[in-house]
Formats: sequence, C-alpha cells, structure tokens
Amino acid sequence: MFTDTLTKLPNREKLLNDLKNNYVAVINIKDFTEINDFYGLEEGDKLLKEFGKFLNTIHPTYKLAADEYAIFAKTPAELKKISNKIIEQLDKYSFKIKDDFVKLKVNIGIGKTLIEADIALRYAKKRKKAIIVYNKNLPILKEFEENLKWKHIIQT
Repeated sequence: MFTDTLTKLPNREKLLNDLKNNYVAVINIKDFTEINDFYGLEEGDKLLKEFGKFLNTIHPTYKLAADEYAIFAKTPAELKKISNKIIEQLDKYSFKIKDDFVKLKVNIGIGKTLIEADIALRYAKKRKKAIIVYNKNLPILKEFEENLKWKHIIQT
C-alpha cells in the first residue's frame, strides 16, 4: 500500500503520510515520453527504476505517478540546495538504455503542499526552468483562474 510496485520506492500515499510540516519538491524527467516512444515501455520502466535509485542516493525519494518523484525537507531553501545537487549530479551521470547512454534533465517544483509543488513544477516546465519555488504571485495561477472561469462559462 505504501510502496511503488515498479521502483520499490515509497509511493504518494507514504509521502502524504510522512510529509507533515515539511516542504515538498516534485521532480519530473524532461522529455520522458520521447524516451518511452523511442526505446519502448520496458526500457522506460528500467530507466524509471534506475533514476529512482539515483535520486535515493542523494536524498530519500518517493515515487509519484508516471515519471515524477518527490522529496521533502524542512525549508524551501534546503530543498533548493538538494535540487541543485540533483541537477549537478545528473550533469555528471549517464543512464544506459539498450546500447546508448542518455543524459537526463529535470524540472523541479517546490511548495508547502503537493499541490503547490505541482503548480510550481508546471510553471517550471512551461518557462523551461530547472527549479521553481511556489509563491502566490506566480503568473500561472492567473492562467488557472482564467481557465476555470472559462470552463464554468462553457459548461453553463
């Protein structure tokens, strides 16, 4: 119930159970869909396992849905420091897929809650930034509000 079946890492349920008064970072592998499309799902799954092990050597890691992982710490500054270390280590590391060696890049969103971290992650992806820390003035929040408004108008 608290373990991801593929990676054997603690899962989202375990994260929500453990999170308490900490900040969370959601880590997403850039362009993972292309890796799955090119190498196939089996190789993609192997990469997800290897990437999870890689992250877990840097900081205790949780596996979320698809190609997302999470870590937590007491402060956003601490998470930003850990996130920078992940990015630095990724620059030095290659993942083997079949006969190829692949460098991975990530986007990371940091927030007080999983929802805030996810919003920051979406903004990081949209703006092509490696790390974004959530704040209530992120322009993407206005976009979400506008989208919800139009969705409501269309539905009525």
